[in-house]
Amino acid sequence: MAKVLITSALPYINGVKHLGNLAGSLLPADIHARFRRQVGDEVLFLCATDEHGTPAELAAAEARLDVAAYCERQHAVQAAIYRRFALSFDHFDRSSHPRNHALTQHFFRRLEARGLIAERVLEQVWSPADGRFLPDRYVVGTCPHCGHDRARGDQCEACTRTLDPTDLIAPRSALSGATDLKRRPTRHLFLRQSALAGELERWLGSRRGWPALVSAIARGWLAEGLRDRCITRDLAWGVPVPKPGWQGVLCLVRRADRLYRRGPGLGCRRPRPAQLAKLVVAGGRGRVPAVPGQGQRAVPRHRFPLHAARFRRALEDGRRDQGRELADL
Repeated sequence: MAKVLITSALPYINGVKHLGNLAGSLLPADIHARFRRQVGDEVLFLCATDEHGTPAELAAAEARLDVAAYCERQHAVQAAIYRRFALSFDHFDRSSHPRNHALTQHFFRRLEARGLIAERVLEQVWSPADGRFLPDRYVVGTCPHCGHDRARGDQCEACTRTLDPTDLIAPRSALSGATDLKRRPTRHLFLRQSALAGELERWLGSRRGWPALVSAIARGWLAEGLRDRCITRDLAWGVPVPKPGWQGVLCLVRRADRLYRRGPGLGCRRPRPAQLAKLVVAGGRGRVPAVPGQGQRAVPRHRFPLHAARFRRALEDGRRDQGRELADL
């Protein structure tokens, strides 16, 4: 019997999720969790609403709500939807939970102790009209790589290239539409990804069974050179930096480190390395799915039989466990 921790791409807190969100990441993870339980494995299936970063703040501002109140409301809405679909989560949490903050800060301290956190002064976009710095998605403009005119300050959805707000051509504020943006110096903390290139290249060389495209893209990132990534933001909602002199600046909780935090915080025993046999993550979001690297998650390539009758039994099991009828949808 294997111990298997299963999760999926975390659904953003903003907006009501649609069938594409369900089919793209949550349902595949649920099917795999049900299959693993049927073959006798010990499964922990976890997920949560993704409540940090600019999507939450922008959506809260549009709804004219405090960010915390908006996230609490939307979490309840999403949790109810997934219950009605009878998804078999063992626990559905929130990335804003205090235990998540504590573990994020733990990771920060460990990285800092290894010399992988660096302080730098950089120019950030300042909006006089809004009276504030505008991090990542607070800025929209034209992508310098493909010319897409609605690229965001963290990524271009058209060509999937990772961006910084200062990379955009003809930038404008996502809050007010103001174009009289300025650059001002500000202190931030960076994860020194460039220092990990050799280690990551050796790790990639040890991977087996990955799709050729996934391996090629991951190696392409290494060939281009890994960029050090800013992990702090001038935001009012997020994880406080556990470092003197950094009040008011918040840790950027990257998607990759949200995935497996919740187990120890749920009263589970902290597993020994040999106890956790597999980590399965279903679905990617925003960039290329199943590619490890800058904000990505590795998805093992599992092949398993899932016949229609077995899937039907799995749905019946989930419906009974949840105490709800799928017909109620």
